[in-house]
Amino acid sequence: MLHAVNIELSSPVLHILYASQTGNGEAIARRLALEAQQAGLPVAISSLLDLKPAALRKLHYAVFIISTHGEGAPPDDAADLFDYLESLKAPQLSQLRFRILALGDSSYVHYCQAGRKLEQLLAAQGAVAFAGRIECDLDFLQSAGQFSDEVLEFGRTELGTGPTDESEARPLSAAPQLRIVPGTPLWSRERPFPASVESVFRLTTPDSKKDIHHVTLSLAGSGIAYEPGDSLGVWASNDPEVVNELLTILDIDPATKLEFKAVRRSLRDWLTSHLEITRLSPDILHAWAALSENRQISQQLAEMDDQQLKAFIEQRQLIDLAVEFPARPDPATLVRMLRPLSPRSYSIASSQSSAGDEVHLTVATRTSSATGQQR
Repeated sequence: MLHAVNIELSSPVLHILYASQTGNGEAIARRLALEAQQAGLPVAISSLLDLKPAALRKLHYAVFIISTHGEGAPPDDAADLFDYLESLKAPQLSQLRFRILALGDSSYVHYCQAGRKLEQLLAAQGAVAFAGRIECDLDFLQSAGQFSDEVLEFGRTELGTGPTDESEARPLSAAPQLRIVPGTPLWSRERPFPASVESVFRLTTPDSKKDIHHVTLSLAGSGIAYEPGDSLGVWASNDPEVVNELLTILDIDPATKLEFKAVRRSLRDWLTSHLEITRLSPDILHAWAALSENRQISQQLAEMDDQQLKAFIEQRQLIDLAVEFPARPDPATLVRMLRPLSPRSYSIASSQSSAGDEVHLTVATRTSSATGQQR
C-alpha cells in the first residue's frame, strides 16, 4: 500500500497536483505517485482543491496534471488556484520548477486551454518549467506515459531517492494527508466491464424539444463502487448503418484491410468500433478541406471566428462533410485523419446505497441536420 509521505514543504519533494473533471487526471496522478515512490523519490500528491494556493511559495518541484472543462475553463477543483494566480496577491515563485500535463478534447476550439493558461500564470510569477508542456487528446495513454517517464527521470536526477517509509518522514503541516491504494483495478479504460442495459425510458414528453432518457445499467459482479456525481465512462460503437453509408459515399470497400498502429482490421471495423466519426475537431476540418474537391470549405474556415467554428463543428459529423464537401481520401489517409474512439463520460445520477448493483444515468440525445439529413 502506498501512503502519503509526510515531508516539510520546504524540503525537496516532488509534488504531484491534479485537477480533473472526469477522473482521468487523478488516475494519471495516482499512478505517477505510485511509480515515484517505488523509485524511491520523496513524493506528495494532492488535488488542487485541497492545496492552499499560498503554499505554492514553499514548493520547489511540482507537476500539474490538469484538464480543460467546457470551452477553455479550468476544472472546478482548480478555480481557486487560477483566481489566486490572477490576483494582486500572487507571489513570486522563482523557487519553483514545474511541468504541466494538459488533458483536453480537440473537438473543442480551446483545446487544453486550462493547461496552457496555468503555465502562463506560473511563468508570469517567475516559476520555471523544467520541460515542455505535454498536451493530450482523448486518447491520452501514450502521451501521459511519456510524461510520467520523463518526470521520473527528472526526479531521479534532481531529487535522488528519499524516505520510502512513513516512519522516516517528517510532518507536512500545510498539505493534506492522502492515502493511495495501488495496483491495477479489475476494470479500467483499457479493460471495461461489460455492463448490461436494464432499462431505458424517456423522461421528456413527445412534444418537448429535448430528448432525455433515463438509462439503467447493471454492474452486478463487477465490484465497482461509486458515489453520486462520479463519472462513468461508457464505450459506445458507431452506428453500422452510418458507417456503411459513409464508405459508400467515399467509394471505399468496407472489407478493405488496413494496418494502423501495428493492428490490422477491416475498414468497417476501424470505423465502427475504434475511430470517432460523429465528433469533428478543427484538425479534422482542416485536413478534410485540404482533400476536398469543393474549395469553398477552406474559404469558410478562414473567415470563421471561434464561435462560428464551434457551431460549424457541432452541427456536422464526418458523413456531413463527405456529403457537403466531397473528397476522396484513400483508406490509410482516412484512418490517420480520425481520432480514436474514446469512452463518453456521464455523471452518475444514482446512489449505490439505494441502487445496489445498478447505475443510473440521464442521457440527452443531440441531433443536427446540416445537410438536410437528421443525425
